[in-house]
Amino acid sequence: MGTTSTPAYDAHADWYEGFISGGGDYLRRVHATVHGGVHPCFVGAFAAWGRHPSVVVDARYADRSRSFDSWNTSGVRVRVGAWHLPLADLVNATVAAGLRLLRVAETGPGGVPDLFGLLAVREG
Repeated sequence: MGTTSTPAYDAHADWYEGFISGGGDYLRRVHATVHGGVHPCFVGAFAAWGRHPSVVVDARYADRSRSFDSWNTSGVRVRVGAWHLPLADLVNATVAAGLRLLRVAETGPGGVPDLFGLLAVREG
């Protein structure tokens, strides 16, 4: 189970917490969730990769509103928009949903990660 952007939500951390809680049904059966997607710190309109391996992150990192900004003028983000969830909100929503983090992973070219994943379980 994973997401990088979904339609029409304003309280992103609250929405994500509900999402990983699986509406009560999913996690009651499997007791685990995996999030995998683009790295919330280094992938988005707020991150300029033009001087790789350096990545410049601007103030839009903290902006949780819907945005159509993108480096790719023909990409999905330009056409349908996206909502950014900062890393702290993503991790805190996971913990607030009653899950225990087992593993966090990130990978990417040249030492700057562009992919992020986490594995969390519900105890009991």
